Amino acid sequence: MYMHLKDAPNNINPLNQLNCLNANLRKASRVILSLYMDEMRESDVSGTQFTLLSAIAGFKEAKIGELAEFMSMDQTTVTRNVNLLKKGGYVAVFSGSDKRTRVVHLTEKGQRTVESTQPMWMKAQQKIWSELGEEKALQLLEISELIVQMNKKK
Repeated sequence: MYMHLKDAPNNINPLNQLNCLNANLRKASRVILSLYMDEMRESDVSGTQFTLLSAIAGFKEAKIGELAEFMSMDQTTVTRNVNLLKKGGYVAVFSGSDKRTRVVHLTEKGQRTVESTQPMWMKAQQKIWSELGEEKALQLLEISELIVQMNKKK
């Protein structure tokens, strides 16, 4: 049974299983995902799909490898998600200059979905940001980036 951090004694032992970073980050991630999905329930896509579509929109055209690196995911997972988006008509995939390279771009349907889902995402973002407060929200972003950078040092 995990205790809430607020209930923990002041001398938190990092080796105690109750303080498992993995378990606690996963719990927090599920809560945040749920908050986004509550706001985005009328969207045609899941939170992960929206994030991927938004990344593709930002790149304009993105290689699978670029998307994987940007999202800190393995290429197989990105490929699987891109294929689902392709099947739904949200993206098109074509070969790059190197036949082994696959390049992804949004279709008109994908662009419309990003545009229509963006306000829903923004509402969730604002709710979470407001609940945490600016200082803690910024700290969370900073810590998240530090964690992502750990993966890049491997």
